[in-house]
Amino acid sequence: MSTMKRFFALMILVVVALSCVSCSTLQPISANVKNEKYRFGTYSADIETTMFFLDKAVRNACKRARLVKRVHDFRGNACFYKYYDVNQIEVEITLKELKDGSGIKVKIRIGKMGDKESSQKLLLAIDDDLRLLMSNPAQ
Repeated sequence: MSTMKRFFALMILVVVALSCVSCSTLQPISANVKNEKYRFGTYSADIETTMFFLDKAVRNACKRARLVKRVHDFRGNACFYKYYDVNQIEVEITLKELKDGSGIKVKIRIGKMGDKESSQKLLLAIDDDLRLLMSNPAQ
């Protein structure tokens, strides 16, 4: 009987381990976006660009999504935004330059518990606006 208990305990452990691994793998949405992660409700990714262009892209994407800006705090190498949608759900976006200077780390959190799918869509919209800005920087 103890052999069966050990077998079931081992199977449960394998299932939990496999489900944890599958949650952390994300498919890249763009060539500019790297190191995508979704942990504890916060979606983060690294984007190869400058703070100037990414700031413009975030503001344009949030304007297109009809989000209402509440806070915009810019401090040299970091930027924090707080938006609300029509249902008063909070959207927080944090931009921070990487230490090696190769790009910007973007963190997105939607709602109190986080929303992976909506965060990915918002990052995709930011990346689309970034590509438009990079192709036509005179805007």
